[in-house]
Amino acid sequence: SPAAGLTYDNGSPVIAGEFTGVAPVEVKLSINGKDAEVKVDGNQFTHDLAEALAHGDHTISVEVTDANGKTAQATTVFTVDIPGPSVSILSPASGQTYDHGTPVIRAEFMGSTDVNVTTFTINGEDADAEVEDNQLTYTPDPALGDGEHTVVVEVTDANKKTAEASVVFSVMRDKTAPVITAYAPTGVVRLNKADVADEDMGITISADISDPESDLVSVKYLINDTAPTHSYPVDNAGNKFEVTHSFNAGTHSITLIAASEGGSKEFRWTFTVEVDEAPPAISNITPSGTVQAGLPTISASATDDTGVEEMSITLMDSKGEEVKGKSSDDAEDRANQGITRLDFNPDAPLEEGTYTINVRATDGYGNSSTAKGGFTVTFDTAAPIITMASPQNGSRLTYKHDEERKPNISIAYSDAGTGVNVDSIRFVFNDQLINLTSKQKSASQVNYTPPADLEPGKYVVKLEVSDNAHQQGNVSEKNEGAREANTAVYEFSFFVERGDTPIMWAAPFNYPNPFSKNTRISLVLARRANVSITIFDSTLRPVRVLVDNEVMDAGNYTKNPAGAGSNAIGWDGKSSSGEDLARGIYFCQIEVNDGIEPEFVTLKLALTR
Repeated sequence: SPAAGLTYDNGSPVIAGEFTGVAPVEVKLSINGKDAEVKVDGNQFTHDLAEALAHGDHTISVEVTDANGKTAQATTVFTVDIPGPSVSILSPASGQTYDHGTPVIRAEFMGSTDVNVTTFTINGEDADAEVEDNQLTYTPDPALGDGEHTVVVEVTDANKKTAEASVVFSVMRDKTAPVITAYAPTGVVRLNKADVADEDMGITISADISDPESDLVSVKYLINDTAPTHSYPVDNAGNKFEVTHSFNAGTHSITLIAASEGGSKEFRWTFTVEVDEAPPAISNITPSGTVQAGLPTISASATDDTGVEEMSITLMDSKGEEVKGKSSDDAEDRANQGITRLDFNPDAPLEEGTYTINVRATDGYGNSSTAKGGFTVTFDTAAPIITMASPQNGSRLTYKHDEERKPNISIAYSDAGTGVNVDSIRFVFNDQLINLTSKQKSASQVNYTPPADLEPGKYVVKLEVSDNAHQQGNVSEKNEGAREANTAVYEFSFFVERGDTPIMWAAPFNYPNPFSKNTRISLVLARRANVSITIFDSTLRPVRVLVDNEVMDAGNYTKNPAGAGSNAIGWDGKSSSGEDLARGIYFCQIEVNDGIEPEFVTLKLALTR
C-alpha cells in the first residue's frame, strides 16, 4: 500500500509492503524519485512519513536485493486529492427582506489548507469586507436601496481549489406611520392615602414612539378627550414621550398623536386611579407544630398588589420574653417589587419549649396587617434506624471457581429526626476500618465492593452511624446531653463458598511436625461441611477423636508459623481417656462431607516425647 491508482483525501497514507528472497534481503525505497528511510521487519517493510504528501500524483518505487545479488522492483502511482474548501453565507438568508439598507453580511469558510477570500461582490461590484480567521463580515456603506440584491463569496485554498456561495435578498424600506409602544400607565394605578390627603396625585404618562425610516414631525396628546390638545417637543429624550399630570380617582384616557414623513398615528389608552386601602396578606408562617431544631429559621411570607415595603418578625418564648436574633429579607432572590419573605434567625440556640411568632407587614401606601404563628422545640434522642442490609446475616454466597468473588455489601439507614451525619459513618470489614469514598456512602446508604476476590470463609461487617442532633437540633446549653449525637451500631456476617471445587481445596497439614507436646492440624474448607478428625496409632487403631461429625463453615482453619490468630484443631498427644501416648508415628484421618461425596485426607504425625 498504497495500491496503484488509488486516490487519498489526505497526505498521510500508510506505506508498506512485503517481499521474498534469500536472506539477507536489502530494501531500497524512493518517493517521487527521492530515497526514503525504510523499516524492515521479517519479510515486510514500512515507511513513516515525516511530513504529509502534497496535493497531486506520487510515485513509490521499491527495489530489493537478496543474498545472491538478485533484484526485484515494484512501483505504484497514486494520487493525493485534498478536498477543496467550503463557504456558506450565514446572513442574509436567501429570500429574506429587510426594512433597512444596512443588513450585516456574514459568511463562514473552511478547508484542509490555507483558504483566502478571492471574490466578494454585492450586485456584481467588489466590496471590501472584514476577514478574521474563517469569518467574513460586511455592513453596506452607503446603505443599499430598495429592491433585490445579490451577494457572491468565492474562496480559494492553497491547492487552487475554489468554492462559491451566493444569496439573493431584498430591501424594502418601511413607509408606514410611527409606532407607539410601551405606553403607561395601564390597568389600575393606586395612590397612597397620605398623598391623596396632601392632594399630591401626580402620575407620569409615558410611551415609546418609533419610526426607523423617517424623523418625527410632531407629537400631540389629549387628556380625557377634552381640549386643549397639548404639543410635546419631538426632540425631548429621543423618541420617548413622558409628561406628569395630576389625576383624581376614577377612569382616565390618554390620546397620543405622532406624525412623521411616513404618516400620522393616533393611539388611545385608558387607566384607572384608585386609593389603596388594602393591607398586605400574611401567609406561610413557619415553623409550626413540633420541631427538633435548636436553631430553626423562622420565616413568614406576605403579598400585596403594590408590594410590601416593611416587614418584621418578633419571636417570644413561653415566658413572654423576646428572643434576640437577626432578620433578612429575600432582596437577592426576588424579581418582583417589594418584600415577599422575611427570615428570622435566633442569636443563640433555643431551649425546649413553646414559642410565639408575631409578624407585621406594611405596604407602600401605609396599610399594615399582623399575624401570629407558633411552634414547639424538642430535642432528637432517637438513633438512626438500619432499614436493610445485604448480604443477609448468615447468608452463604456460593461461587464457581472462575467467578468473581466480590459481593456488593449494602446497608441502608434513615433518621427521621435530624438526618444522618455522613461524616460520622464508620465501616469495618473483617476488623479492618474502611475509608469509604463519597461515592460509597451517603445520607441514606453505604455501598462497598471488596477490591479483591474474597477467599472462602466468614466475613463480619460492622457499621456505626450517627445523626445530626448535635449540629441541627440538640444544641441548647441548658439541656443535659443535648449536644450529643445519637449513634446506631449494626453488625452482621456472611460466608463466601466455592461450589465446584473440592471441599478441602488446600492440602491439610499439621505444625509442628514432629512435635513433643502439641501440634495444630490446619485445613481450608471451600464450603460448609460435616468434619470428622480421628487420630490412629501405627496399628490403625483409633486413639483419639478430635472432631466428631461437626458442621464447620467455609474458611481457613490454620495456625500460622508465628502462632498468632490460630483457629486450627489442636492435639496434645493424648488418647481419648486423657493418657499420654507413647512416642511414635500416628495417623490423622480428616473426613469432610457436604452431603454429595465425602473427601478423605490422612496426615502422618510424629510424636517425639
